[in-house]
Amino acid sequence: MNKLTKAFIAAGLLCFGSAQATVRYTDAQIIEIEVSDTQIFVFFQVMSGDVPPLGNGGTNSLPNRPYLTLAGTAAEVASRKHMLATALAAKASGAPVRVRWDDTSATPDRVEYLLVRN
Repeated sequence: MNKLTKAFIAAGLLCFGSAQATVRYTDAQIIEIEVSDTQIFVFFQVMSGDVPPLGNGGTNSLPNRPYLTLAGTAAEVASRKHMLATALAAKASGAPVRVRWDDTSATPDRVEYLLVRN
């Protein structure tokens, strides 16, 4: 293999590795859920894993509290009610959750999966 081929392979591996690094996992307790007709935000007390972005106080929640978007449009609110029910049950019981989210997708900082842990 010549140096140019090795460089292309190395660059490809770096690109592949960084693309995979955008999927994040967080273990946390839900401390607040904010729901409107067009959005659902979930605020966390992070226990381990990647820390979600911090809120800026633009919602009714306090600033600098980690949050993720459960739904960002009216259509998403309607289609993700099962996830809202899961989040409400976890908050009510105090059960920790594991959240999978992607910070660089077309809808960044949006919950992809929400699993209640015991």
